[in-house]
Amino acid sequence: MEFEAVKLRGMLMGVASAIDFESKAVIGVQLDIGYRTESGRFMTNNIKVLGAKQADFASFLDEVVEIQLENVTVTSYLQSNRAMLSIKAQKATVL
Repeated sequence: MEFEAVKLRGMLMGVASAIDFESKAVIGVQLDIGYRTESGRFMTNNIKVLGAKQADFASFLDEVVEIQLENVTVTSYLQSNRAMLSIKAQKATVL
């Protein structure tokens, strides 16, 4: 699925370089966003933001943030018999 814009709210738990495993080149950053569901379960989303830098998000670590993602692609896959989502965005802005 593709979306023009998506807003997420949660705790920014991690920022790391996103690496293309074929070329070993850094293609952007990977953000780990955590939040609680209505049932109380804690969930984490990993989001790749292409072309971004770690310094753009490092100052927001361990804070609750609202992030707007633009040009988002969401795909599903199975990992250890669990349904997972791959979220990639061309741009991310902390609101």
